[in-house]
Amino acid sequence: MHGEKCAIFDKTNGRILYEGSMRNGLYHGYGQLFHRSHEKNKPRILQYDGYFQKNMKWGVNGKEYDEYGHLIYCGSWKMNTRYGYGKAYRDR
Repeated sequence: MHGEKCAIFDKTNGRILYEGSMRNGLYHGYGQLFHRSHEKNKPRILQYDGYFQKNMKWGVNGKEYDEYGHLIYCGSWKMNTRYGYGKAYRDR
C-alpha cells in the first residue's frame, strides 16, 4: 500500500482502524488512528490524530485521546513517545 489516502480495517468487524497516508504498507505522513471497538453501531473514537513515520507517532501537534474521546495530550512525538514540547491533560 502506498498513497495519500488509505484505510486499514479491522478484520473482525470491518471498522476503520487507520485512515491516512501510507508508504510501503506502513503508516507514514498524516493520519488518524482509532480505538478498536467490538460494537459495530458504536461511533468510532479517535486514538491519535497527527503524523506518523514508519508506523510510529512522530512529529509536532500530535493529539492523543483516551477511550472516551477526551484529549489527553497535544504536542510533539518521536518514535511513538511523547517528546519535547507538549501539554498533557488531566483525566475527566
